[in-house]
Amino acid sequence: MEKKLLDSNPKTGFKIGGAVGIIILLLGVAIVFGIFQMSKVSQEIIEISEEYTPLHGIVGTISKQQLNQAVNFEKILRHQGTLNTAELDQAKEEFWLSGGIIDAEITRASNLVKAGYGIADSNLQFDLQIIQEKISDIAILHNDYENLVRDAIASMDSSRNPGILLSS
Repeated sequence: MEKKLLDSNPKTGFKIGGAVGIIILLLGVAIVFGIFQMSKVSQEIIEISEEYTPLHGIVGTISKQQLNQAVNFEKILRHQGTLNTAELDQAKEEFWLSGGIIDAEITRASNLVKAGYGIADSNLQFDLQIIQEKISDIAILHNDYENLVRDAIASMDSSRNPGILLSS
């Protein structure tokens, strides 16, 4: 009888050890799976931040150049009636240069959003669609502003020197 108890104890111990081993193995698999999922989430966060960081920079550049355009338009207005044509020409040149930079940045932002749209999930696609609409609105407002300034400068130039057209 004692021999039977000794024989059954190693089997019970082996069963308990095996069960604990399987639980530890499953825990290890769960940990590896969790780490893998966390790395995927981390990579997605990095990708999203890389997508939006350039957009912030682009918006900052556009804002700065729009301010430069406003300042240069004020300089144009100030120097229009004076004999200081060098300052007037420089203000006009800087105005149109800023406009070119704005156009390039708007195109860059639009291309960035289009590229992000192709790899985004449906929620992010909706956000990117709204951003694209805002970029289009900015482009329209920018073109309208430049057209108004072009007309104003042409009007001032023609009243000062009839027959001279504005070059952009």
